[in-house]
Amino acid sequence: MNIYQPQQKETNVHLLGVKISKTFSKMGDVVSNNLGIVIPALMQSESCSRHQIAFQMGTITDKAFHTNDIRLGRFFDHESFEVEDKIWRCHIALVFQLLRQSYWLDGKKYLLLNLDFTSIEDRFSILSVSLQYDSRSIPLFFNMRLYPKHTGMSDQKKLEKATLKALKHLLPRGYTYVLVEDRGFCNQRFLQEAEEAGFEYIIRSPERFKVTFQAGETTALKDMEKETHDYGDVTITRSGRKARLITSFQELECYEKKGWYLFTSLQNVPLTEVVTGYSGRFKIEKVFQDQKTGGFNLEKSKFRKYIRVKRLLFCIYNAQALMTLLGEYIYNNVDELKKKPLYSSSPISAFLH
Repeated sequence: MNIYQPQQKETNVHLLGVKISKTFSKMGDVVSNNLGIVIPALMQSESCSRHQIAFQMGTITDKAFHTNDIRLGRFFDHESFEVEDKIWRCHIALVFQLLRQSYWLDGKKYLLLNLDFTSIEDRFSILSVSLQYDSRSIPLFFNMRLYPKHTGMSDQKKLEKATLKALKHLLPRGYTYVLVEDRGFCNQRFLQEAEEAGFEYIIRSPERFKVTFQAGETTALKDMEKETHDYGDVTITRSGRKARLITSFQELECYEKKGWYLFTSLQNVPLTEVVTGYSGRFKIEKVFQDQKTGGFNLEKSKFRKYIRVKRLLFCIYNAQALMTLLGEYIYNNVDELKKKPLYSSSPISAFLH
């Protein structure tokens, strides 16, 4: 079953759609064919409103707006479009295929995964995972729940545990994965679950935490010298867990020093790499910004049903990942791309004009 009319001119957008459809072929014709249209349409849209997506679908299907609008609505309501492990495996496989093709993974000792919570208009709570990639971050996975209407309704611990469990089975083997998180994840339960799932970590600690050094001295982090230093293994007093402690501080113009207290399970990585790895955590904020109020403008999409928002967000994750890879690839290969023919057999060629 071909998702395009045979008389259509084969453009790069169409080639991309075909490659996306093949990537998700295990999901069946309905899902794979529609993703091959919706994702490229999202990449061309001014926002992720239903009107915009349906309009851009017309440039791919050569069908009228009304026809595409009906098709989009039916697709987002279709029972076979399940955002579960099987479809995530396809998405992650595509991302890693493109990373291998661009040789970005060559020689990588470890891969840094940013992990953080966000929300959509206080209606949905989302735990997102993205891969640090040069100056950006590539959306890899999310878990989503209805936002709590009152304290204690949503179990954040279960969401975190489910995310770690899913990542353990979804991520390609052969790489060391390092979770990079802010202070909200710095607790014994989460670090234990991350360790049991096979992840390394770099995590910022609240300054109120106390540590015990190998010599036996115990002190609060806030009382330590505000300097950049590698203290080696210490014991986190409140949990009894051992971790490597690194502090990183800079002096501001007002002579005030600001910085981070970092715990990490990485033992043979230089201090500067650990600090740089944590500083990349803030790239996920740009991912959230682009999704919610930036290019995709998710908060104005007018999608309200939980299942529709989840399916739309999955499509956004794919479009955003491909656009991120495209941007960095073109930026790093401008001169070489000018010498290449318009099309080739590789997936990245579908981006090129």
